[in-house]
Amino acid sequence: MKALHVWSGGRIAPLLARHFPGSKVYIRIQSEDPFCIGEDPIVRYAGPDLAGEIIKDAVNYDIIHLHAIDWILPALREKYPDKPIVMHHHGQNLRENVLVCNERLKLADLVIYSTPDLATLLPDDAVWLPNIIDEQLFKPAHWAGRGTMFPFEYERHSPFVKQVLEKFPQAVIYNRMYRYVPYWRMPSLLSSFAELISWKPEVDYKSTAKMVLTLTDLEMLALGKAVYYWDRDFYITEFPEIHKTENVIPKLEELYARVLK
Repeated sequence: MKALHVWSGGRIAPLLARHFPGSKVYIRIQSEDPFCIGEDPIVRYAGPDLAGEIIKDAVNYDIIHLHAIDWILPALREKYPDKPIVMHHHGQNLRENVLVCNERLKLADLVIYSTPDLATLLPDDAVWLPNIIDEQLFKPAHWAGRGTMFPFEYERHSPFVKQVLEKFPQAVIYNRMYRYVPYWRMPSLLSSFAELISWKPEVDYKSTAKMVLTLTDLEMLALGKAVYYWDRDFYITEFPEIHKTENVIPKLEELYARVLK
């Protein structure tokens, strides 16, 4: 089955698409791809009229798989009333626009989400699909690395940096939105540290008993490094089985089959 993925979802889209021959991923113009996700041959840069390109090209695919970009749902549904549409939420867009997002979700055939804390913001029939990583790129490192890394992405996180430095005075505060790193260089960057602090202030950690791990957390674990889970004050050192590609892709195949019936 061929799926047309729209947006990148922190590189999740290309990783999922490559397991479904004939699939494609659209992301916006190249200037909005600082992490060089578009270097993946399965990815295509769209022009200014993203919606127009998607609507035109979607006729060639079995499923339309949207990543966070829910504003395009009404136009797609109008054009393709019978084509399965999957809405895949990854966090930020949903947390900031819950009411608007959920109104649009009524137009999707299936709603999935990437981290368990999002369940409380979505309809009861939404399905958790754990994130996967590029297991060929992120392999156990052969060097120990030194120090602690705290990655953050938005200026609104700045007040929390002080709390991190009080507990980890030597931590390196890495704002990846100002220090862009191409995706293929991430293993080298993460491997230079011994551990990473997992904490995103906008996440409601109390909403779930499951661990809420970011893509960077998972990549760090795959490298054989430690992740300090701030909310529960303990270290994680093993890559969770539930996030392995061999477990996630069969689940997505089942979900696709469900909406294609």
